[in-house]
Amino acid sequence: MPAMTLDAGGATQRTGAPAPVLQPGDPRRVGGVALLGRLGEGGMGVVFLGQDDTGRLVCVKLIRAEYARDALFRARFAAEAAAARRVARFCTAQVLDVGTAGDLAYLVTEYIEGPTLTAAVKQDGPMHGSTLDSLAIGIAAALNGIHAAGVVHRDLKPSNVLLSRVGPKVIDFGIARAPDVDESLTESGHIVGTPAYMAPEQFRGVVTTATDVFSWGAVVTFAATGRPPFGTGAPLELMHRVVSDPPSLGALERPLRDLVERALDKDAARRPNAREVLLALVGETADPIDASSRILSTQWTPPPTRLDDSGVAGPLLERPLVEVGSGRRRRRLTLLAVAAVALVAAIASAPLLQQWEGDKETPGPSTSTSSAPGPGPGPTTRAAASITIGARVPEQGLIELGIGDERRYRLHLDTDLDVYVTGESCASPVPWQLFHSERGLVSSGTLCQQSGPYPLTAGDYELRVGAPRVGGKFAVKLTGR
Repeated sequence: MPAMTLDAGGATQRTGAPAPVLQPGDPRRVGGVALLGRLGEGGMGVVFLGQDDTGRLVCVKLIRAEYARDALFRARFAAEAAAARRVARFCTAQVLDVGTAGDLAYLVTEYIEGPTLTAAVKQDGPMHGSTLDSLAIGIAAALNGIHAAGVVHRDLKPSNVLLSRVGPKVIDFGIARAPDVDESLTESGHIVGTPAYMAPEQFRGVVTTATDVFSWGAVVTFAATGRPPFGTGAPLELMHRVVSDPPSLGALERPLRDLVERALDKDAARRPNAREVLLALVGETADPIDASSRILSTQWTPPPTRLDDSGVAGPLLERPLVEVGSGRRRRRLTLLAVAAVALVAAIASAPLLQQWEGDKETPGPSTSTSSAPGPGPGPTTRAAASITIGARVPEQGLIELGIGDERRYRLHLDTDLDVYVTGESCASPVPWQLFHSERGLVSSGTLCQQSGPYPLTAGDYELRVGAPRVGGKFAVKLTGR
């Protein structure tokens, strides 16, 4: 029996997104709730937007029939849902109803209007100041309530945090577990969670409230930097980093940084509990929830919801595509964006871009790491590895940037690659950010400094080049390594 995981989280509403619709075969009503349309789908079931008899909008999570028919699964589902109903509503999505009927198992929760933390950071970049502090307080308050009800979330991550008008809301207790639930109801040896946000002991199958505190530290780090504290990559690589490496907290400032460091301690016994985290954030008080409420009411600024239904900025999807192939021997890719302050930089970029432009069968690039590589020997057939750029590269690869001019490029990798971003010194450093379509910001820097490698998995990305204070030309080069 699989562990009870529902990938699709709570409902969100995005400006400009099409209204959710039902598909043929979808039920029209579940447990006294009229289903209005699909909001998302995961490995364990489908999430619907619903409306109850009072007219209130709700979120309905319908478990797939093949799991709902399993008696052991239904027992665990009922036990966990009952535990989730004990969780206080503050900064969480309230569980309103749970039930089973025939082959159906469903969970009805409060409908939360707002983007996920993942989408917000992807759209608007990392959080700072009072907004970041409020986010940290809200998530800590939610964990305090979850743990007070005797529940462990076990999969706290940015996509399970919704940013509502009144504050952050922790959602998806579909894999939460009450400690008093018979452990025999869980699949032996199965680890549930998201590696980038899991505590070291979780990889050994040990889950306690301290596990959620570790995840709190990881989520706050993502909000502040755009990256999880142990980076991204394959699950085994992440597991090794979480267990062995110190966290990378970027520009996260004190005193919040100090608290996050304590939460990310490898030793669960040395981490503060959720209430201690909350008190450290709001100050010593007899009622930290009341203090949290007052802070959120004055400091919380909900992000705008400008994403379309795909989760990617709309205008980006309308740009033409140029596909760039690669040689079969290439294992890693260097994305070189440099300020063309010297003529040699502009000239060096031209042959390579002309060679790769279009959908031609061409030899692979040189394996040199020089800033001005020439074409090297390679097979004449295209390999599986490729990159798609969502804006046509001008002649000779030069991009003219005026003062205040921003550019975006859509990148598609059909294989895992290591990406380097490098450049030469320039008078006006220009920031860049690289976003994954689902995970949000994965790396950032300026065009006047070298950084990397960034191990990117196959998928869709967006490269954003910021607005320079001084206009100029920039050359975009792709070189093999």
